[in-house]
Amino acid sequence: YFNRSAVVPGWGQFTSGKDYDYKFRRIKGGIVFSATLGLGIFVAVSYRDYLHTKNEVNDKYYLSNLVNYPYNPSQSIGGLYLSQQFNSGVLDLDQKWHTFTSASLAFVGLYVFNLIDAYFFTGPITKPSATNVSEKNYHLKAYVLPDRGANLNLGATTGSSYVLEYSFRF
Repeated sequence: YFNRSAVVPGWGQFTSGKDYDYKFRRIKGGIVFSATLGLGIFVAVSYRDYLHTKNEVNDKYYLSNLVNYPYNPSQSIGGLYLSQQFNSGVLDLDQKWHTFTSASLAFVGLYVFNLIDAYFFTGPITKPSATNVSEKNYHLKAYVLPDRGANLNLGATTGSSYVLEYSFRF
């Protein structure tokens, strides 16, 4: 179950709940899978937003440097506006970075929780058994028996014949 949960979070818990006594495991596996999938999508979207904001801030930085290059500090109205836009963009970029890192840590924490749960708290599958099914191993036997019909040959004592029988056990 650990290997399954390492590949797809929640899969180990879901498959360990195939017996009818542990429906909670199936529900827990579905919840872990859905939460990990949703959190993974949120991490991907927040990283995309972070990269988009980073590109905007870089563009504002280059434009601000182009306009404000001869003046230090900026003295034109356009230069002041670009500096203010750059500063607010940096603050927004910082907020997006913290959102991304927090969501990433939550994702990693949920994944580690999934692995710990799959390793320690999922038991073996207990298959419901029918009462008329034998618990013996499956095997094939072949043996040779003397043919009793050959002895009915009146007066013929030339020998005996043999029959090959197969026995299948399921």
